[in-house]
Amino acid sequence: MTTYILRNASPAKTKTDAVIVGVVKTPKGPVLAGAAEDVTKAYGRKLKPLLQALSLTGASGELAKIPTAGAINSPLLVLIGLGEEKKVDATVVRRAAGTAARSVGNAASVALALPSDTPELVGAATEGFLLGGYTFETYKRDSKSEHEEAAEVVLLSGIARKKGATAAFERAQLLAESVAGVRDWVNTPANDLNPPSFAEAVTALHGEVTKGRGAPKVGIEVWDEKKLADEGCGGILGVGGGSETPPRLVKLTWNPSGAKSHIALVGKGVTYDSGGYTIKPAQSMV
Repeated sequence: MTTYILRNASPAKTKTDAVIVGVVKTPKGPVLAGAAEDVTKAYGRKLKPLLQALSLTGASGELAKIPTAGAINSPLLVLIGLGEEKKVDATVVRRAAGTAARSVGNAASVALALPSDTPELVGAATEGFLLGGYTFETYKRDSKSEHEEAAEVVLLSGIARKKGATAAFERAQLLAESVAGVRDWVNTPANDLNPPSFAEAVTALHGEVTKGRGAPKVGIEVWDEKKLADEGCGGILGVGGGSETPPRLVKLTWNPSGAKSHIALVGKGVTYDSGGYTIKPAQSMV
C-alpha cells in the first residue's frame, strides 16, 4: 500500500529512489520549472548541455531519465516536459504527473516536484500521479506486472503547510481512489459484473464508507426484480428480461446537515449493452 505525503522540502536534497521535475519551454531554451530551482543550482553549468544532449525542448510529454551520480540526493532524476512556461496550468500538471507515474517503474519511493504553488496545482499533481499509475490486474495470475506501486510518494510543495493545500491533497486522493474503483468496475467483464454482483459490490463499499465514528450517514436501498415489478419499473425490467441475471436498482441517499437543495445523480446502470443487434456486428460485440 502506498503512503502519500505532502511536504515542503528541496527536490535536490530529498532522498528518494527517484525525483520528478518539470521542464518548460522558454525563449532562451528549456529550463527546469520553478519548483526545481535547487536542482538547477545543483547541476550548475552542466545542466544546459545535459538537456541539449538529451534533445529535450520542454515540449509537453517529453520524458528523460538521468542517473544523478550524486549531483542531487536521489539517484534518479526524471524530467517531464510541460510545454510553454506561460501555459502551464492544472491540466498540464495533471497530465505530466500521469506520464511520470508510468515511468518510475519499480522505484520504492518517489518525490514529485512539479509546479504546485497553488491548492489547485497540488490537487492536479496528486490526481495525475495516482490515476496515471492505475493498473487493472484482477485476472493476472502467472505474469507479474511491470509496474510496481511505490511504497512512498512525496509531493513537494512550497505551500504544503497551508490548509488549502492539505485539503486539496486529501481531496485528490479520495477522488483518485474513487475513479480507480470505477475503472475496476468498467474493466470487469459482464459475465463477472452483472446487476446482482454489482449491487453486492456497491453494498460492500457502502459498508466500508459508513463504518466507524464520524463516518458519513449514507442510506442504501437495493431493489430486486420483485420490488421493481411492484414499483412499475418496466424499463429496467424490460432490458433485464433479456438476460439470465435479473436487474437491480441501487439507491444511495445522503442527507447532510444544513442542506438547502436536492441533487439527484442517475447512472445508466447497464453492465452489458449490446448496442442494438441490428446495427452492431457480432464480432464487434465480442
